[in-house]
Amino acid sequence: MVTQEIKNWVVDIHEDAYFALQLNGEHEALPSGDFKLSAPDREQYVLVERKTWTDAYSSFRTRRIEDQLSRMLLETPNAILLIEGNQKSLYTNDKNQLENPDSNTSYK
Repeated sequence: MVTQEIKNWVVDIHEDAYFALQLNGEHEALPSGDFKLSAPDREQYVLVERKTWTDAYSSFRTRRIEDQLSRMLLETPNAILLIEGNQKSLYTNDKNQLENPDSNTSYK
């Protein structure tokens, strides 16, 4: 007989409650990350930070992503950065960067 491991999802309150409903999880405040996946019989868990391309681009430019990922990694070594969507949907005023992603762009 094969037993299926039960997984518990927690979805941060800043995410749509739809995710918690679809994952049969809880919808509550997380100190870091957007999603937390754990198994009842294990101490370790996984944190997931979900970004759209636009948000990821903005977070990289402002260096906010460093703070978010640092907080996640201080909490658990199991952290995932998930960037969703199509890169061409990225909004930026620098159209040249989308056409030539290897161009030298300096971030301050």
